[in-house]
Amino acid sequence: HQGFCKNLSHSGILFTSGQALSSGDAISINLQTSNSSFAPLKARVEIVRIVPTDNKYDIAGKIVEYQ
Repeated sequence: HQGFCKNLSHSGILFTSGQALSSGDAISINLQTSNSSFAPLKARVEIVRIVPTDNKYDIAGKIVEYQ
């Protein structure tokens, strides 16, 4: 699945996706950047909040492990 990162911190991420998830779901993310100076971020995330928006979902997750 694909999404768009709206906000990123050391301990969490907020992203928008067309795919619905549920609180408590565990997912792996691979965040690509458009800047070649930064390597892709790979992490395991636990979903903590989902907010439906216009045909999409704002999804907040806690980063539980960097890979």
